[in-house]
Amino acid sequence: MAYQPAMVPPKKSKRTLFIVLGVVLAVCCCGGVLSGFFLFRAVQEATGPARSTAETFAEAIVDRDYPAA
Repeated sequence: MAYQPAMVPPKKSKRTLFIVLGVVLAVCCCGGVLSGFFLFRAVQEATGPARSTAETFAEAIVDRDYPAA
């Protein structure tokens, strides 16, 4: 009877793990950038009328146009 070595399973590649983690990280980063951009635009639209009114008031005060202020 001849000696036969035990079957050893092949080592799992860490490369696949790094690729999956890299893709997940890239998707999360892109999602964060896009959500930040849309949040910024929403805040700008919400505060636009108040900002416009405050600028008009400040310009009237600087120009000493008190009835318009």
